[in-house]
Amino acid sequence: MSIIEIKDLSFYYGDQMGIEGLTLNIEKGEIFGFLGENGAGKTTTIRCMMSILVNQVGEIVIDGKKVLRSDLTYKEEIGYLPGELYIPDNYRVKDFLQYMMTLHKKPSTRVDELVQRFDIPMHKRIKQLSKGNKQKLGIALALMHDPKVLILDEPSSGLDPLLQQELYTLLLEEKEKGKTIFFSSHNLDEVQRICDRVAIIRKGVLVTIEDVKDLSKDVTRKLKAKVTHIKEDLLKGFDYSVDKENSEVTVMVPGGSSLSSIMEVLKEMDLLDLDYPPASLETYFLDKYRG
Repeated sequence: MSIIEIKDLSFYYGDQMGIEGLTLNIEKGEIFGFLGENGAGKTTTIRCMMSILVNQVGEIVIDGKKVLRSDLTYKEEIGYLPGELYIPDNYRVKDFLQYMMTLHKKPSTRVDELVQRFDIPMHKRIKQLSKGNKQKLGIALALMHDPKVLILDEPSSGLDPLLQQELYTLLLEEKEKGKTIFFSSHNLDEVQRICDRVAIIRKGVLVTIEDVKDLSKDVTRKLKAKVTHIKEDLLKGFDYSVDKENSEVTVMVPGGSSLSSIMEVLKEMDLLDLDYPPASLETYFLDKYRG
């Protein structure tokens, strides 16, 4: 069941295309990644979803309600984190959170949990916050009223690696509760970690929509082996390179391929050590963009 439906959406900045003919259906309870380079149209799409940009062509429906500037009731069950967070900077963090709590029709039941979880400095003025602390505040503002749908524009931006991991854990917990999460990113690693599906947008046009769990079948992996003796004649037929000085062999393994044949070859070279990391989506996505 689709909880977000985007149908033939187009938006132009004067004569310049922002997005064109975009159609997406996001299912209830999934984490959907929206991936693209800076300027690809990710933020434009999200601003249309939040009715910040108007006069677009096409239709957006969220949780059964059509997105209209004249009726903003659809936003009651949405948690939104913009890519650029604008907050009046003279407020203390604590006072601003209390003020925002009064604006929600739903009780803001999660403030204390989120403040503690992300270590948000409550007594500082917003103008004193670092970019990372502002981002943590933005995350709390998006989730404080426990919405059904999260729409997040580059949510990990400005967070250190430990807090990025905490954010990923939080989003997976929200998915377990049945929440739907739509987020834009240009970070391939985070998309691979937490998304169910991902759409790639390039220059305002949808390139592809893929199930993340199936992508590794199409992604080439890099196997690196340290051996006692390099025997290049045994490597004929493989896509390989060698580092003779360090006695290392690197073999590119196509997605879905068996390792049995290359392992037999490496044994004949007296295998000492092996590194075969999980498939990365980077090569796959770059190939899509080049196409």
